[in-house]
Amino acid sequence: MENHEKFKENLKKSTKPLFVVAEYFHQMGYNICVNGQRCAPTASDHERYADDGDLYIQTKDHLKQWMKIEVKGLSAEFTNSKDWPFGLDFMVCAKHSYDKKIPNPPNCYYILDKTCTHAGVVKTDTFNDWFTKTKKCGNYKNVSQEFYYCPLDKVKWRNLASLNAV
Repeated sequence: MENHEKFKENLKKSTKPLFVVAEYFHQMGYNICVNGQRCAPTASDHERYADDGDLYIQTKDHLKQWMKIEVKGLSAEFTNSKDWPFGLDFMVCAKHSYDKKIPNPPNCYYILDKTCTHAGVVKTDTFNDWFTKTKKCGNYKNVSQEFYYCPLDKVKWRNLASLNAV
């Protein structure tokens, strides 16, 4: 299967983690906005179809500002730093995906486990602690790219099945 076909398949699978996080914030009383999913018909059209964030939540303070949240689902199981399967570093996102959103990057990233019950949360105010590594993309054939990583001690952990874990 070519890379763009794999991308389209992965984009469809990303819906479940996105709506788990949306429901999590909805149940806590936040106003939420989920952008519609659009997929480029060809890889060369990808820039015209890029979204500006997966999920927006409105702050509950008097300013009522919208915060942008990116949501990713992993195929690994974890609940927190004690059983995080990838060592001491936490992959946040592809470097280019974050950099192209500057000066308005997401406020945070929710990275969900395979079962969508737990998340590692990386706030972008920790950006000064991030570092880059080049890595082969496991989902795609013959593709390597730079990724941002965050030290594991800067990651917050959430049990999405329990609203008491806020």
